[in-house]
Amino acid sequence: MKEKKVVFKRYVQNQPTLLLPSLDELVPERHPVRVVNEVLERIDIGALERSYNGGGASSYHPRMLLKVLVYAYLKNIYSSRKIEQALCENVHFMWLAGGAKPDHNTISDFRSKRLKEHLKKVFNHVVVRGPCHKAADDRILQRSPNLIRHRQKIKQLLESDEGLEKRRQRWKVEAVFGNIKQNKGFRRFMLRGLEKVTTEIGLIAIAHNLQRFSLNPAI
Repeated sequence: MKEKKVVFKRYVQNQPTLLLPSLDELVPERHPVRVVNEVLERIDIGALERSYNGGGASSYHPRMLLKVLVYAYLKNIYSSRKIEQALCENVHFMWLAGGAKPDHNTISDFRSKRLKEHLKKVFNHVVVRGPCHKAADDRILQRSPNLIRHRQKIKQLLESDEGLEKRRQRWKVEAVFGNIKQNKGFRRFMLRGLEKVTTEIGLIAIAHNLQRFSLNPAI
């Protein structure tokens, strides 16, 4: 029996190309990095921009640094040195930063110093919420579109035999914190001090919300 010839696909590392692909072509349409870019591009960061002093050398744009930090937290990258490395090696980070390559000191200073007074406003812009509804006593409530359905499902689970058994064992599952600690590997803060820790938990919360939105745009 004649032996079949093995055929390999052509492999040439240094082959020149007439038209190089743009970074935008390498990022899929519904990729989470596009969600981060789209959401953070629309929010008002005027107060953050005004916190910079004039004069001296030019600064990296705070919107770019904010996008990079949020996307890094979404991708479970928390070290400023690893973020710096990703900006040089990862296509998605390179696209998001527009080719800018701030070093780890710039990233760390922005996270620990610049953001601490402005992240709360940023967070309020990207919290996943449903439409506002006014209560009888004029209180404003935030209501998720799926809230009633989820509550009914939870009630059924709690009243089931398995649910009653788990309640007797006093098991309590915190889904968000479980996701952040287990799936995202966020088990310790990179910063120290109450204000800086508050900034970092804000970043991880924003990343959590945007990751949910990228997986389910209907939220």
